[in-house]
Amino acid sequence: MEADAHFILGSTHAVCQDYALAGRAGSRWAAIVCDGCSSSPDTDFGARVLARAFLAALLRDAPVPEAVDLALAGARAVIANLALPPDALDATLCGWVVEKNVAHGFIHGDGVLAVRRSAGVEIHHATQPANAPDYPSYRCDPRRALAHRQKYGPDTMITVTGVNPRTFAVSRDYRVEFPCVEIIALAAFSDGAATVSNGTATLPTSSVADALTRFPQANGTFFCRRLRRQLRDWARAGCAPTDDLAGAALVP
Repeated sequence: MEADAHFILGSTHAVCQDYALAGRAGSRWAAIVCDGCSSSPDTDFGARVLARAFLAALLRDAPVPEAVDLALAGARAVIANLALPPDALDATLCGWVVEKNVAHGFIHGDGVLAVRRSAGVEIHHATQPANAPDYPSYRCDPRRALAHRQKYGPDTMITVTGVNPRTFAVSRDYRVEFPCVEIIALAAFSDGAATVSNGTATLPTSSVADALTRFPQANGTFFCRRLRRQLRDWARAGCAPTDDLAGAALVP
């Protein structure tokens, strides 16, 4: 298994609030992306802490569903020790964990999962009304969770493109599993993948994810190289991500 991750500052941001990591997690492999909320304080710290806390939970052999709650507990302790506000942890948590030849994908908040096979790339894109994600941190504060649901509703919309395109709603979080047989690459992206624009038109998220999962040589810093090359290609067309963009990839 090869693993790599990278993240960049969006053209409209002063501080990058995205973070990504990828690599071995004990007997498993993980690709993790966190996207901090731009309207909450210090989420550049929070995104990093949450991603590392999730990895730490995996290293303690926690199952993927339980790892989220363990990560929140660990991250809250770190944030408190740094004298940061609790809402610094307002961040999307999404990615892949590969265990025993099964890829477990998850999105808590918003974000993009990509699965590349020889037939093409399949995209799972999670969005919320008014771009107000149901962050996992809300489950630590019932009042904030209730206020969010009353204002924006309980649903996260999932749009799948590829062989079997469809759109449907889920409540709280999204999970998907695939056998690793015939998978060429797995990747997770922040919602910056949906903001590549020339100022008047925005590229489809599916085409962005497709471009960022084509790895001529899947070794070393292969995702970093692909992202940097693609940024140059987009720039020649007058395009750039307006939001921070993070990605993490695994190649079986």
